[in-house]
Amino acid sequence: MFSFFYLLLQPPYIGSLPSLNELWLDHNQLQHLPPEIGHLEALTVLDVSENQLEDVPEEISGLDSLTDLHLSQNAIERLPDTIGSLCRISILKVDQNRLGSMNENIGRCVSLQELILTENYLSELPGSIGNLVNLTNFNADRNRLEYLPPQIGNLVNLGVLSLRENLVSLYNFFQYVGVTTWNSDKRDKSGDRLISQFVFLCAI
Repeated sequence: MFSFFYLLLQPPYIGSLPSLNELWLDHNQLQHLPPEIGHLEALTVLDVSENQLEDVPEEISGLDSLTDLHLSQNAIERLPDTIGSLCRISILKVDQNRLGSMNENIGRCVSLQELILTENYLSELPGSIGNLVNLTNFNADRNRLEYLPPQIGNLVNLGVLSLRENLVSLYNFFQYVGVTTWNSDKRDKSGDRLISQFVFLCAI
């Protein structure tokens, strides 16, 4: 299975599919995507979740039609600067990776409606996230966030904000966000002990 997809993504094969609309490569062993993937100008959906990707090529900026990008469950440490070129992207899932920081250029993805960053190593969010005014669902559970940038108050369409199992203080949160539901002191999966966590369902 791995050999098949590895060969599929080598030049010139990937560049000879200009009409490709959806590409599903989840549940494989891919470690890299070739730069030729940027030739797929008609691509709207790219799913490479549950692989072994260590990075995302800069050439992803060539995916002018992309609306859904699924990068979940890989080993990605950073997103390329060109992520901001994806002006039509509405769904971005980068959960269960190794992100230590979020690229500032994410703020240029102004069509984003759903951003999933669960289970990474994020200690802060860029202020540019406040530019994502179309965002309705933002999940950053199980990171290392200590505070939220004040620009998060610009997300006027945000319906769901989930920050469970982070280090965000109530003082910081209430400064910028109107909370309608707050759950704390949930039990862990085993039910043996209480853990402190936040579940924020917001209508800002």
